[in-house]
Amino acid sequence: MTLLKLLRNPKVILGLLIILVGGVFLISKAFPKSDIGDLLPPEEAQRYTYANYSGTDGYYLAKIDLANDSIIKKYNCPEDVRPSTIDKNGNLYLQNFSNLWSRDKVFAFYPKREKLKRIVKSKGLSLLKVFAYKDKLYVLCTDQRDGQGELSKRGSSLEIFDLATKKRIKTLFLGKYGTTAKDDIWVSHKDGLFIAFASDMQIQQVIKGTINETDRLSLYVIDLNANTQIADVNLDEYAMGCARTTYGQKRIFFNRYVDKYYPREHEYYKKHDINSLMQYSLANNTLSEFRRFNNKDEVYSALCFNNNKLYSAVWISDKIGALRILDPNTNKTIKEIPFWSISEIIRVGNNKLYLNAMKTKEESSQGIYVFDTKTDQVTKFIPGNFLYIAENAWFY
Repeated sequence: MTLLKLLRNPKVILGLLIILVGGVFLISKAFPKSDIGDLLPPEEAQRYTYANYSGTDGYYLAKIDLANDSIIKKYNCPEDVRPSTIDKNGNLYLQNFSNLWSRDKVFAFYPKREKLKRIVKSKGLSLLKVFAYKDKLYVLCTDQRDGQGELSKRGSSLEIFDLATKKRIKTLFLGKYGTTAKDDIWVSHKDGLFIAFASDMQIQQVIKGTINETDRLSLYVIDLNANTQIADVNLDEYAMGCARTTYGQKRIFFNRYVDKYYPREHEYYKKHDINSLMQYSLANNTLSEFRRFNNKDEVYSALCFNNNKLYSAVWISDKIGALRILDPNTNKTIKEIPFWSISEIIRVGNNKLYLNAMKTKEESSQGIYVFDTKTDQVTKFIPGNFLYIAENAWFY
């Protein structure tokens, strides 16, 4: 059979097409296209932040100009995708968080192209944080197996990708059966540190109604320059819960409460017994109680270290909360500003915070409160139902 007759055979043509497509696919995998995103000049990269917004006019991604703290543009965005961080070049990273079948997707929004693009797929589910550091992309997720087969364990992991090619480089696991939450995470771009809490979900025990209830919780610190774990602090002794965290002055601050069980007929109920802020010093690797509060029912919904002050969002059940400002050197309260609730405290610039909050019970008080950390005053209010505000790498 001549070559011409072979090429006229439909089966041969189909086979050649399959080989060609397969070859192109293998080459694309072996030599992935390099793309680090857009490169905005520093003054432009530092000028904007993003937040997803739900309102009467729909659900979208809002671009906010930090110069005048106003929304300048709106982009269509799926409801189950939330903004996470902005890199030093102005690119925004986002992740799925609610859809059961797509909670492993990582997206980038490139500001010049004004395009949302899926860039990597995680091996875990429930993505909690996506950020870029130098030439790497990091994805924190839960529910990833550390091996194959029935004996492999599920846990939280920090996946590391090459920022340009998006190829997976390494996976670091936190704890044996770790789970983490968004508010238990802090990234310091200045010092190259990733800080998170993970629990091993031990069975809770009650002995005579006086033993503290807790999961086995640990504090993890990862050096982002070496991509290695440098601290694993077991917090069992402190019976941790609600570990909101922040970082400053080479110290990791986080809140903890201790619960006790009390008998009630044929069951037990739990109640806060201790409520305090803790600190872990990276300088000398010591853990200590920073400040214990008299009101055991207080709950901390957010912490943020800025301008050498510690900003904490305090909420008390059925009572109004506050933004409490603490001096990290004297442990004293500098100021308290009443708020009904604060879900996020995000540092968006030098001496500027965005509080995702409600001033009162009224829905009209919901929005972003622009806060000046030099004067410790609210300077502007951006009304609306903002769900998540992106963190900017320039200021972390």
